[in-house]
Amino acid sequence: MAKKRTNRRSAGVKAAPVPGPVAGVSEIPSVRRRYKIVFRENENSAGKKEMTRMCGVRRMAETADSKDGMLPHDVLNDETVLCSTLGVAITDLDDEQVQRLRASMGDSVILEMEPERTFYAMGMVSTLPGQEGFGAGASGFSAEYLRGYRDGIMETMEKLRDSDPGSRAAGVDASMMDADFLTSSATASESWGLRATLGTTSALSGRGSKVAILDTGCDFLHPDFQDGRIKGKASFVDSSNGQDRHGHGTHCTGVACGPLKDNGKRYGMAYEADIYIGKVLSDKGSGSDSAIIRGIEWAMRQGCDVISMSLGDPSHPGSYDRTYEHIANRAIMLGTAMVAAAGNESRRPSNIRPVASPADTPSILAVGAIDEALNPGLFSNGGLFGNGGSVDCVAPGVRIYSSLPTTPGFHLQTLNPSLTSSFGFLDGTSMATPYVAGIAALIKQARPTWRGFAVMNEIMQHVKALNLPARDIGKGLVQAPARA
Repeated sequence: MAKKRTNRRSAGVKAAPVPGPVAGVSEIPSVRRRYKIVFRENENSAGKKEMTRMCGVRRMAETADSKDGMLPHDVLNDETVLCSTLGVAITDLDDEQVQRLRASMGDSVILEMEPERTFYAMGMVSTLPGQEGFGAGASGFSAEYLRGYRDGIMETMEKLRDSDPGSRAAGVDASMMDADFLTSSATASESWGLRATLGTTSALSGRGSKVAILDTGCDFLHPDFQDGRIKGKASFVDSSNGQDRHGHGTHCTGVACGPLKDNGKRYGMAYEADIYIGKVLSDKGSGSDSAIIRGIEWAMRQGCDVISMSLGDPSHPGSYDRTYEHIANRAIMLGTAMVAAAGNESRRPSNIRPVASPADTPSILAVGAIDEALNPGLFSNGGLFGNGGSVDCVAPGVRIYSSLPTTPGFHLQTLNPSLTSSFGFLDGTSMATPYVAGIAALIKQARPTWRGFAVMNEIMQHVKALNLPARDIGKGLVQAPARA
């Protein structure tokens, strides 16, 4: 029997009086902010009634009323939106409405209520040779420092290869240290990231799996995405239908699902997986909670097996956004795994920052980045807190080769004119995250009946242990399954 809820009014509990205006003092208008509100599971109808009763909200645009979960773009910013599958409403509230809802939460169908936040793309123009990146002003590292860091990596790898055949660098192919390979942006060769994760030796391709990339969109004109594998596309930030004018989303799409070339070369992990592009970040690389949550809802309604989110916002120490924990739990129960970037705010070794939101929630796999020497990327955040906020695993995230928009003038290129069109190198936990999403697609191909938690658990069961603190790498480096 469902527990009977107590009505506060009938129980004699009085609401706190609201002070009236003071004579001679101008009344300060109430500030309206956008909030995300989580209803109890399977309680959407009761949640809508509670919103009407407490806040006067009488109209909601519901994704359940749309066949594909998409709502007309012109209603998304002006009306209350209910993501029906997730049980999350997004609406504008003033201070008084917020107070009323918070006061009723203990007895109502509302589980969580948090103000909307802004999230950002978690990738940077590669700052290693030939690409000077954003410079010290934005990345925190000078070009000279990064060149010295690169040289140190190469020297360390050479020493390890010569002195200790069993070391972590012993299995690194000589071409992974070759300067021409690292500086070339003209050849779509197999990346060191695929080798490090065993993607090049896996017999799996991701065929039959569905991968959602929630990011800045994708360049649908790119020659590498003309094979019909993009099965769905949607924008939650503008009317572009998901076209990428930033560059970040196209790069992440390529890392996860870039194609197998006619010459047998590739840079993408799940090269035969179906691709679903949700544009949740703008052409400048930022986006709101409401866009991201609607993107998650859309991807789930498309039946996606994994959602890759190379985005984030600095977290609050020792806590995590419980809205995303509810969302991730519901996604997992319905068969969708979620992975997200751990964040790039660190300046190692002296300053390690905590895992960013939403990756810091326990039910989303938080992905850190490693470099060619299998050490943490200088920027990669660490697991500093036990209550959520752990790095779960790592993947390659330094000097990662992938697709970029074909039309010159995309946003990343305006930040660094040396970045070429069509293909290029980026750094970040953003680049690491789609490797994990691609591996999830391979696992799904190998085990078609596995969903959600089973896929996430398999990823974590087959990581490669590295002799590094769990704070930095979680359980270790993700590995692609060899075969079905």
